[in-house]
Amino acid sequence: RFAHLVCAGVMAFMAWQGWLKAGKIAAYADATDVLRIAYGPFVYFMAAMIALAALIHLYKMLEPAPR
Repeated sequence: RFAHLVCAGVMAFMAWQGWLKAGKIAAYADATDVLRIAYGPFVYFMAAMIALAALIHLYKMLEPAPR
């Protein structure tokens, strides 16, 4: 349970920092050189998936122990 708590905390911090970075990338309107595909949505998606992993770790921490 402690390991799940630590993982959830670290991943929540990573998601928060990723979300902040995605905001900066979106504000700069960074995009690929040739196709001009924006980076921002991909970084937001990455931060959201890390946040989802943090929630899964919290769920696993609170899950009842098997008998």
